[in-house]
Amino acid sequence: MSAVDPAMPTYQRFLLAAELLGISPDDLARRLENPMAVASADSASPDSELVEVRAKYMGRTVEAVFDRSTNTVTIKSGELAGTTYTSASSAAIAVVETINPGRESANTNGRLFWIVTKTGQPLRSLLGRR
Repeated sequence: MSAVDPAMPTYQRFLLAAELLGISPDDLARRLENPMAVASADSASPDSELVEVRAKYMGRTVEAVFDRSTNTVTIKSGELAGTTYTSASSAAIAVVETINPGRESANTNGRLFWIVTKTGQPLRSLLGRR
């Protein structure tokens, strides 16, 4: 990734920051206006049974929900919307196969592929390593 050019206008930097965080510019503005609200929401998220996750692959963002009680992932956006998978990895593999059907091997670690939307951390941060 290239460094941010100091001559880059502020709004372009703002848009770049939102893209790097994987959130909308409106969400970034809300987080900047009230960081304590975000911190309290983030600290509560690991206890929730349903956790919003996202993945960015080949320039496309896929939204999903991870169910901690069943370890299933339900895709909420894109071509696979409405499909539930029995694991984070099987959902990740399906996304990779759909977006990049020419990839030789679609094997993907779902714990690293999926990012917890509220924290920006890999799903592994909630599940631990294997």
